[in-house]
Amino acid sequence: MQDLDGTLPKAIEKLPHLKHLVLWANYLSGNIPPEWANTKLETLSVGVNRLTGKIPSYLGRITTLSYLNIQDNMLSGTVPPELGGLVNLENLYLKMQDLDGTLPKAIEKLPHLKHLGLWANYLSGNIPSEWANTKLETLSVGVNNLTGKIPGYLGRITTLSYLSNPESWHLCRNIQDNMFSGTVPPELGGLVNLKNLTLSGNYLTGELPPALTNLTGLKELRLSGNYFTGRIPDFIQSWKQLDTLEIQAGGFTGPIPLNISVLANLTDL
Repeated sequence: MQDLDGTLPKAIEKLPHLKHLVLWANYLSGNIPPEWANTKLETLSVGVNRLTGKIPSYLGRITTLSYLNIQDNMLSGTVPPELGGLVNLENLYLKMQDLDGTLPKAIEKLPHLKHLGLWANYLSGNIPSEWANTKLETLSVGVNNLTGKIPGYLGRITTLSYLSNPESWHLCRNIQDNMFSGTVPPELGGLVNLKNLTLSGNYLTGELPPALTNLTGLKELRLSGNYFTGRIPDFIQSWKQLDTLEIQAGGFTGPIPLNISVLANLTDL
């Protein structure tokens, strides 16, 4: 967090032992130099700058990277499939850009990836079925143009604890504010490690599936701004760790279930 401007220095290539490069929150412009593809960086953080152009495919050649954060710039175009070559990557943040196209199937090729942030872009289509084979712990694809039904195969990513952004979890951006429709798939009940589930701002219908009772570690549930039907389910008593429940304008009818009283940790309703 300085007031540095100009372009990213090509001379970084000449630092053979450099592992961690953080140029976060400056006024740097241009794009990431191709010379950087020859580095042995493990951490690259150039988020919150004024970078433009496409995400360069040659980033996929920095196979030593475990942390890549280029969020909050003005990068556009699609996510290059070459990023699938970053076999040691654990954290990938591409949030708040002008990225379009579909979500990259190549994410499946990142065996160590734990945190993926693609929030607030212009990405379309649906979540690729290949992602069901990942070991993601955090998935944030909210505020995009995703369509179709919430895929049931998401329930196979049993490592997921947050369908949200770990760096600003309180914003609860995950798959909300897209254009998902249909019912909530019962397979999401397989996400037994989930702590945060936010489905707000979509076009979801029907009743909540009883399989969600399996989410006993759930702390935050946000369902606002949908078209659900029926009552708030009695099985909310299963979510005893819940501290936040947001269901306004969710479409639910009938009385608030009496067993809501067992949710002793609730602070926001």
